[in-house]
Amino acid sequence: MKKLVAVALAVVLALTMVVVIGCGADTSEAKEIMAKADGYYKDAQEVGDVLEALQASVLGAILQGQTPDVTPEEVETVPTLISEVLSNVAAAEAEYQSMSTLSGVDDYVEYAEQMILACNIYTELMEAAGGLTEKLAPLLTQMFAGEEVDLQSLLSQEATTLETITGLQTKLETAEKNAAKIKQEKKLAE
Repeated sequence: MKKLVAVALAVVLALTMVVVIGCGADTSEAKEIMAKADGYYKDAQEVGDVLEALQASVLGAILQGQTPDVTPEEVETVPTLISEVLSNVAAAEAEYQSMSTLSGVDDYVEYAEQMILACNIYTELMEAAGGLTEKLAPLLTQMFAGEEVDLQSLLSQEATTLETITGLQTKLETAEKNAAKIKQEKKLAE
């Protein structure tokens, strides 16, 4: 009977070690994936900040009836910037998605799910901004050439798009804050 208890205890101990070692490996992998995904997302945000400043300058001037204080070359970079943001967001999302295959890292998966939501919203936001930019670009070209254009009427027609963009920005901020809260509360960055 003592041998049976000893064997049972040894089996339980061995299984516990396998589970602990297995979880440790997935936790380490989850941290690596999170760092890589967060890096892509941060790169997207940095390019997005440049894009947002450029678009704010253009839209602000237009709403005030002024010529935007940007160069035609800067305006021409907008599609490239949007593409760069979308590329980084897609790479981040793919990394976050890969975290779902890991076991024993529920907190990381919860964080990843929130970041996937942020990636999806960011993608929608960039697509909406890109669509608006495509509509504004020819008119801005005319404006830079010294021609008179009625950009305000275009913006009036695009009021729904502007509202969509504003709503998506709010949703994105919320998703990012929720993800940051999970990361902080669950101490995932440590």
